[in-house]
Amino acid sequence: MNELGAILLVISGALVIFQVFTAFLGIHIKEGIRLSPLLSLAIFDIWSKKRKKLSRLWIRTLWSFLHPLQRYCRSFLNISNANTAYKISRASFYANFIITSISLFTLLLLMIWGDLSNKYVVSHTSLDLPLFFRITATWAGSSGSLLFWYWLLTLFCMIAIHQSKALNSKQIPVLFLILAITQLVFISLNLFYRDAQPFRVYPITMQAGRGINPLLLHWAMIIHPPILYIGYVSSAIPFALLFSSLVTGNITKKQKESLFTISRKWIIISWFFLGTGILLGSKWAYEELGWGGYWAWDPVENASLMPWLIFTALIHSFIVQERRGALRFWNICLVFLAYHVSLLGTWITRSGILEGPHTFAESTIGTPMIISIGLSALFFIRFLYFSRHKLRPDRNIHALTSKEGSFLLNNFLMLLAMFILLIGIFSPLLPMNCGFQNNVFECYKVEWKQSAYNTLLIPLGLLTLFLMGAAPLLSWGTGINFKTLWKKKFRIPILSGCIGALVFALNYQYIFTATDNLYTGIWGSALISEIIAIITVSIAIFVISGIVQEYAHGIQTRRLTRKEGRLHAFYNLLILNKRRYAGYLVHLAIVFLIIGYSGSAFKKNKKVEFHYYLLPWQAKSDFVHYYSGDKAYIENYEIQARDFFLLPIKGKISNPKKPIYFTISHEAHYHVQSGKEKYYNPQSKITKTTSAIDSNNKKIDWKITLLKSLTGYILDGRMRTERHFYPQINPVSSTVLRNTKREAIYTPTSEPDIRSAWNEDLYIQLGAISTNKNNSSPLQNTSLNYLYESYYFLFDKDIKAYKQLFPSNINISLEIWINPLVKFIWLGSILFFLSGLLLILPFGRDV
Repeated sequence: MNELGAILLVISGALVIFQVFTAFLGIHIKEGIRLSPLLSLAIFDIWSKKRKKLSRLWIRTLWSFLHPLQRYCRSFLNISNANTAYKISRASFYANFIITSISLFTLLLLMIWGDLSNKYVVSHTSLDLPLFFRITATWAGSSGSLLFWYWLLTLFCMIAIHQSKALNSKQIPVLFLILAITQLVFISLNLFYRDAQPFRVYPITMQAGRGINPLLLHWAMIIHPPILYIGYVSSAIPFALLFSSLVTGNITKKQKESLFTISRKWIIISWFFLGTGILLGSKWAYEELGWGGYWAWDPVENASLMPWLIFTALIHSFIVQERRGALRFWNICLVFLAYHVSLLGTWITRSGILEGPHTFAESTIGTPMIISIGLSALFFIRFLYFSRHKLRPDRNIHALTSKEGSFLLNNFLMLLAMFILLIGIFSPLLPMNCGFQNNVFECYKVEWKQSAYNTLLIPLGLLTLFLMGAAPLLSWGTGINFKTLWKKKFRIPILSGCIGALVFALNYQYIFTATDNLYTGIWGSALISEIIAIITVSIAIFVISGIVQEYAHGIQTRRLTRKEGRLHAFYNLLILNKRRYAGYLVHLAIVFLIIGYSGSAFKKNKKVEFHYYLLPWQAKSDFVHYYSGDKAYIENYEIQARDFFLLPIKGKISNPKKPIYFTISHEAHYHVQSGKEKYYNPQSKITKTTSAIDSNNKKIDWKITLLKSLTGYILDGRMRTERHFYPQINPVSSTVLRNTKREAIYTPTSEPDIRSAWNEDLYIQLGAISTNKNNSSPLQNTSLNYLYESYYFLFDKDIKAYKQLFPSNINISLEIWINPLVKFIWLGSILFFLSGLLLILPFGRDV
């Protein structure tokens, strides 16, 4: 099977070379001449005023060799004309997709079967791993995800090739050539770089697999990486479409509807999948990492956000080009930037140059990838420069206060935010912190933290939010007539925003848990952060009011002209004018997201410690049981510690009967009460014993879960947080890796519990464990795991070992976060997905 997969990749590489060759055979000599100039020679001609002498000499020399070669190859292969070459090239794209699909399916089968001779399988799966996670492990590592990336590229290229039948015939071979060279870059990585080859094998078969990274044991892993990959990879298609049109000169004329429509659909697809992937990643980070947040400005998080910002700008400026014939050159620049920033994000993830929870280890493919990105940028940037005069607009933008002017300002803000992110990503590598030290000017490398990003990007976000509400209310082509616009458009939204700000300012201290005087925000005083939150809510209400006003006007118009009911009119607005009214739903989703983000101004974090004592041994039980009745108070929350258990996990990638899959859980129970809330007695139905026994196999009551998810109300007031410790496996000996003290080496993960209400989340995560401070040998999590492992296997859960191994008293810390308005983030995420899906699905009309 491994040999088959490797052979298929070699065949795929040969097919890609054949695609390049047949695309070359179909290129007309004029298009070939346009592709041939070197940027360095063209710039030298301009500087030296040689009037393109060197460039023309190069072109004549090159085509004196290439054109006879092209004619000879056509004659030798009996290809009568360019159309025949197109058909052959198109067939090779289809064949390459089939070959790559079989190769990816082969790797998938190897993951499912657990082939322990395959290096990638051994590194990312194990025999006890459930089928769901064996499938997701296909893209959990560098080489597997790169093959999946390449497969997506062949799929999208095949679709684009099929759509190309409606394009200009001169554009087709250039399009084929760009797509083929893009595929050639990625298949070359899979073929020639050892750490990018998914079918490499060991000289001997291993005895066990290392298993998947425990952090990836989450439902979102089946869709989060593929969705992001779709967003990244699909950016190549609008780039290839528009630049092939630019090379052939087709874009200098009035664009054909087919090219504009196809490009716009691909841009929306990239934007939608990138945005959905980012939001799914936020959900994963919030539920799985146990740090109380959903966004950390990690380099890979920023790498996915950058192209999304560019595509957001591009969608709006495409509207201006379609409606007003403006921003043609600007749009081509944005497409160029979006594609290369997507490639740059891929390089950041795979090069290992920057560390983060999402990045792969240092890899040999980093250097060839960045070289290919640089060469691509240098090759295509000359078309932007030398075609700038041919891409002049039909009409200029005369006022920033017009609709198209607001779109252009929106573009500027998006690009500014993107460049801030780009600088922040590479801040650990750039000596940007400069100043005089002992009368000597020196520069240091300082990594940007969350506060740096927030300080710069929050003002941009507020201005963008305001434009998002104001732009739909403005008119095309003209500036603001304040009197008319106030009366017809802005009066209700602005008044609503002002009233909303006043109501929120007077009541937010009753809505959220109060902050203390020691709290400081990103600008120092907590008061400033709270004022910014009030401004954010005010602008958000302004935007929502404007959207409601636009819908109300549209519904009323259809009721008067078409005699439709309100619901029928609303449905027809969405279906018959998706671009405008589904776009308003996207705006509403972004508003909800920003409202959720503004809640971080009131965020609180506190660590408390509880004292526990060991309970008596229970026969035939797997767990070690501690108990505490201590209470802690954080503002209006009362948190009472209850049970703490050491026990094995059953399921996922753990098996308590096998030491190499023996996963230990630290499980802590708490009774939480807020204000005057009344709960059932937490011990009335759930005893200390059954809570541990049932913790891994309990039946989940969907009604109680739904109640907790929607309102934050917990029937018995009980919250449970855990830390899981997964042993690291030596695949050669099928044993657990151990340190010099013979203690097992574990990979820890966090399992927080979240009580989520509409005003705020209470987020708790189990922390470190220690003995009393007077103890001469403090206990830690890892040593406690070693004691429990010995108790479980070596002493067979004996009562004497229970009493002698485990300390009678321990201290356990609990990390607590109060996160206001987070539920609005998930509401906005759902609405973004649904409204974006409405935009890309092939029904209804875009007008």
